Amino acid sequence: MLVPWFIRDIVNIIKLKASDKTKINFGCGYKPIPGWLNTDGGDGRIFSPPKLPGIINLDVWKFLKHVQDDSTKFISSEQFFEHFDRQDGFKMIQEWYRILKKDGVLRIQTVDLEKEILVYLDKCEGVSWEKDVLPHRLKHIEHSTDSYCKLMPGEKYVRAMLLNNGFHMDGHRFIYDFESIKMSLERAGFTDVKRVEFGKSDHPQLQGIDYHDGGKTGRHWIPKNVLLVEATKK
Repeated sequence: MLVPWFIRDIVNIIKLKASDKTKINFGCGYKPIPGWLNTDGGDGRIFSPPKLPGIINLDVWKFLKHVQDDSTKFISSEQFFEHFDRQDGFKMIQEWYRILKKDGVLRIQTVDLEKEILVYLDKCEGVSWEKDVLPHRLKHIEHSTDSYCKLMPGEKYVRAMLLNNGFHMDGHRFIYDFESIKMSLERAGFTDVKRVEFGKSDHPQLQGIDYHDGGKTGRHWIPKNVLLVEATKK
């Protein structure tokens, strides 16, 4: 028997209100961070809410509506932020700022526009289009349920598809470089906006929490090519 969506929402809101909100992971997918409050409501088109115990399955705006001001210390968002356009992305940053306590830290991992362009030009240090990028992207589109990225008969995967898929595939809406994401974060009130490395942080709570490493075909280069930033609420 299917449970109506509004009943599911009520159950998840009750779970949310009873949860420890010290550390919140937005858009967790099937990779929840142990010891964190993990949430993912899917997108209603390509991604379904992950059916795992402990994950709050709510639309992100509904989730944020039920989180009080100054109630969390750490926020993580991994391969999630690019699924919102620039305007909604800024609105979300404002909401994250609102729910963070003073000296709270936001960590975002997303696609790096600058690195994608370097890959397109085949000028990304240590990364080969033929040996690294092409096998990884072919595997990616093979497993994607998004028809946007599928090759038509007679086509091969070319570099123009890399850039267009970065902007549009799997529900992507806006791809940032450091300059643009720093501007949005500072406009919302964040300070000390800085690049960080995959798996590393000055804050022990944020160390080793990054999951999206590219898997077998990308693990040797993807972690160096993502955009990872941390910002503080003062």
